[in-house]
Amino acid sequence: MLFVCALHLPPIKLSGQNSDKSDETDELIVKILASIGAAALVVLILLYANGYFRSTDRMNGRNQFHNTGQRASESEAERLRVTREAESQRIAQEEERLRIAREAERQRKAQEAIEAERQRVAQEAERERKAQEGIEAERQRKAQEGIDAELKRKAQEEDRQRIAQEEAEKKKRDDNLKQCFQAAEETYSANWDMACRQIGSPPKCILPPAVLARFDGPRRDARDECARLYAVK
Repeated sequence: MLFVCALHLPPIKLSGQNSDKSDETDELIVKILASIGAAALVVLILLYANGYFRSTDRMNGRNQFHNTGQRASESEAERLRVTREAESQRIAQEEERLRIAREAERQRKAQEAIEAERQRVAQEAERERKAQEGIEAERQRKAQEGIDAELKRKAQEEDRQRIAQEEAEKKKRDDNLKQCFQAAEETYSANWDMACRQIGSPPKCILPPAVLARFDGPRRDARDECARLYAVK
């Protein structure tokens, strides 16, 4: 606004005289130059008042701020780069840890599978061993039963033979005892008949008791001897 005021000139009066016109022109030029000088001075004052001449400082400040900002940006970029590298390393380490953990888990499961298979094979072998022992025990039991049956059969056969022999021996003793008794009775009857004939009587006649007593003694002795020889032992 001051610049406009400074340029505001008084109106130029025109006349018809040339000499006066030349002087007025010179005077007008001087006034215009003076006005321009005054306006330039005012502009310089305004520019200085507004700190225009401190623009170099501001430029330096801006440059310094720009440099500081640039350095800060570079530091931030470096920090971000370091952070990204650290994060990358952390992720890589985490992935390696997870890989190692997965590998350990895989090996653990593989070892568990191997151990389970070993236990299964051992259990299968134990079942087969027990089955084989059962078969062997059953075979031995049947063999022992066969042996026991054979022994029992032989024992029964021996018992039958022993009983048959005992019965045969008993029968033989009984027969011999009967025959011995019969021989004693025949001797007794023959002696009786002979005594009857001596007195002219028929066989089995009535004899005096004293005579019969002589025959009873030998008969009793013969029977006792039969009993001694063929009695049941």
